[in-house]
Amino acid sequence: MRTLELKGSPASNGSAEYFVLLGAETTGVTVDSAKFVSGEDKLRGFDDALHHLKLSLTFPDETPTKILRRGVLSCPQAKGSCMFVLMLPDDVRSVD
Repeated sequence: MRTLELKGSPASNGSAEYFVLLGAETTGVTVDSAKFVSGEDKLRGFDDALHHLKLSLTFPDETPTKILRRGVLSCPQAKGSCMFVLMLPDDVRSVD
């Protein structure tokens, strides 16, 4: 549930960490915004690709809520899709 594939991601390799702000929509949970934190500079431009992710998470009710999460974007050396893995909240100790 924490691992998401970025379909149609640009050909690139490496890894980077991003903050993503999640919000509830009628179609499910979506990424409202994404911010590059650290990692390969060539993956800095994946903000738009992360906006198109659809997460299979549920919010407890209809109240407008935003959740900030951190994740790792990994793109393989070989041809293939990039993967975004949300970190567990307990694993995030600082913003750097």
